[in-house]
Amino acid sequence: MAIRVHDDESPLKGAQVFANQALNYFLMSNKNNKEPKYDALRTMMQTSMWITDLRLPEDPQSNKRAERFVQYDLVGFQNDKPVCFTVLCDSKFKVEGFKQTELEKMSEATQEMVQDILDKPGVSKGVGG
Repeated sequence: MAIRVHDDESPLKGAQVFANQALNYFLMSNKNNKEPKYDALRTMMQTSMWITDLRLPEDPQSNKRAERFVQYDLVGFQNDKPVCFTVLCDSKFKVEGFKQTELEKMSEATQEMVQDILDKPGVSKGVGG
């Protein structure tokens, strides 16, 4: 399996293609890294993950300081519980790093999409689901 989009009409469909390739390459390049967060991401990538949000470095609508990286959120499931990651990449989608985080710390869009996925019957929720 790989990264999926929740809806075939999603504007994240294009980002999904780049995210799959870039993240798989990043994980292959770091295959000897045994940190728990790497193992968790590898496990989730072998089952099902959803890309749920994409944030660009400069948001003209925001008064916040511009972030340095493009960021996208990924959510997988383990025993029907969400496992969340934020991936940091450059403007060419080369992965620079990632962090595992809790659903409550994710964007509102991500939280809503996770709830929608959980409520949808018949959707494979990944590991143990």
